[in-house]
Amino acid sequence: MRFFEKQRPQVYIHTARLKRDKKTGRRLWQFTLIVTMTPELVESCAVPVAKAWQYITDRDSAAVDILLACEVAGCQIEFFAQIDDATPVLHLEGVDLGGLRFTRDKNTVEFWFSGEHVNEGGIHDFMKPYAYTRVWAAFKPSQAELQIPEKKEELKAAVLPALDQMTAPIREGGIESMSIQIPGQEPVVIDRTGAERIHAAANEAKQRKRKDPG
Repeated sequence: MRFFEKQRPQVYIHTARLKRDKKTGRRLWQFTLIVTMTPELVESCAVPVAKAWQYITDRDSAAVDILLACEVAGCQIEFFAQIDDATPVLHLEGVDLGGLRFTRDKNTVEFWFSGEHVNEGGIHDFMKPYAYTRVWAAFKPSQAELQIPEKKEELKAAVLPALDQMTAPIREGGIESMSIQIPGQEPVVIDRTGAERIHAAANEAKQRKRKDPG
């Protein structure tokens, strides 16, 4: 999976937490990274990322949060204090990045993803000064896996044809879910189960309209 190919985006280390794995007893660092996306950065990523960007930045879209089904597996990550630095301050191997999601606040679109790494290789000394700051990072993933978990949530659709078209990418795969928010109301999260229900309801509405056009 292409993931910031030949790019070194600025990342904000939003979360950094040291925990102990209950099964193995190993200490692990969990971290969440945020990238403020630009068209150039989107072009350096794989199709699912580009598709999610397209939908959340569409002027007619009400989506404010899109969760992708992709996991970037076995990723090599190098963190740099400055964009032009030749030597990274931290080098990590075999990091699985999950929880890929886009959020939109007015004209700002951010890309979130999380990973964890065993507490070795200098990560502890890195996180102390750099957690909750902005650094630059280079990513080299090995592969990507697509997973679509089964969920059952009640949804209410006001405009079925428009919602059916908007949520089609969720049914087709690549986008796991999206949040739609109307000003003054709570956001509604639509996952694949919800998208399929919307599609079925839209088809039923079409059939009813054909039988009773007046």
